Amino acid sequence: MNELAKKKYIIHNVKNTLYKANVTISQLVVNSVANELYKEYEKCLEKEQKYLLGSDEMVKLLWDKHVANKEKELLKEI
Repeated sequence: MNELAKKKYIIHNVKNTLYKANVTISQLVVNSVANELYKEYEKCLEKEQKYLLGSDEMVKLLWDKHVANKEKELLKEI
C-alpha cells in the first residue's frame, strides 16, 4: 500500500469512527482530529505502523498516543 492510500485509509477510518460516535461533531473538528491522528501515525516506527494498519482499534490507539504526547507537552510547559 503506498503512502497516499495509507493516509486516505487512516483518515477515512478516523472520520467514520467519529461519525458513528452518536454525538454532534462539526466537520471542521472531525477533519482536524483526523489530520492530527494521521500525524501521530507518521511518528510511529514502521513496525508500529504495520500493527496499527491491521488493528481494529487503530483509532483508539492513535488517540491514546496523541493524548499522551499532549500531556508531555503540557508538563514541559509547567
